[in-house]
Amino acid sequence: MTNDRKVKDSKGGPKKRRRVCWGRIFIFLIILSSIIGTLAWASYSAYVVLKDVYTSYSMIFDEFQKKKEVQTKFQNEKFNNYTNVLLLGIDDGDKDVEGSPRHADSVILISIHHTDGSIRILSIPRDTQVSIPGRQGLDTVKQSYFYGGTQLVLRTVEEFLQIPINQFVVVDSKSFIDMMDTLGGLDLYVENDMDYEDPSAEFQIHLKKGFQHLDGSAADQYVRYCSDELGDVGRVQRQQRFLKAFFSEMIHTDKLTKIPNCIKVANNQVITSFAMLDAVHLMKNLKSFSPELVKTEMLPGSLVNVKYWQPDQVAIQQVLADMFKDEANDQNSTTK
Repeated sequence: MTNDRKVKDSKGGPKKRRRVCWGRIFIFLIILSSIIGTLAWASYSAYVVLKDVYTSYSMIFDEFQKKKEVQTKFQNEKFNNYTNVLLLGIDDGDKDVEGSPRHADSVILISIHHTDGSIRILSIPRDTQVSIPGRQGLDTVKQSYFYGGTQLVLRTVEEFLQIPINQFVVVDSKSFIDMMDTLGGLDLYVENDMDYEDPSAEFQIHLKKGFQHLDGSAADQYVRYCSDELGDVGRVQRQQRFLKAFFSEMIHTDKLTKIPNCIKVANNQVITSFAMLDAVHLMKNLKSFSPELVKTEMLPGSLVNVKYWQPDQVAIQQVLADMFKDEANDQNSTTK
């Protein structure tokens, strides 16, 4: 009987309550929280990365679309026989401040005709009032480089003039001086005595009136001088004289032999969209070149508040019509 009770107690009696192991539950909760936290952080990180990728892609796509729209706007047969090159001269910025902002000090459109090798040079004063893509209101064309570098200057000039730009060349003072020295300098008539000093920029100009040979440093002084009564307009006029003399001297045999060394300097110091094949193709177009085929123009306009150059849109359209003659229409009208 005693044994039966023992059996009953061991099998059918009330079970003992198990102890709750709080330590294990606590560890489990910590692990679970860590997993949830890790997943949440990973999800957030993925969201941030994907958002940045989407934003970057959207910006690239928007830029592509804008560029495509600009190119579509400028699709016109009259431009097919021209290569339009934008020449930008960039200032040195503040030499005492590393990475200081720089501006487009010179903005020059050079249009080369493929058939007759003629060259048209249109200088745009740096203080010309324009609409800069992505910016509100009007600003000066020189500021477009400060806001967005070479590409923004290209877009600004393309939309301002409503023409396509095929190539660009960007130079600063050092690259300009080195290239001119490599070419052996230039013979030019300096129309007035030029004296100017800027100690903070470590820059000075001292040129005497008269016909003379300009080395790289003197040529740089000539094209940068703007301290006469005409200011920037006078500088633009001097830059046009310089470019015309430059193209005229480039046809001389002694200059042509120095072009390979000049290309080496350009490859190291000049920012350009030109590839070697582009340059060779362009030289072929200039095989019939003569100094008489170089014509210069300054963007029509007027000085406002002794600071800004206000474009004359009617006169500009006339200049562009003269630069880019619609040869296809001219031939059709002649045939008729």
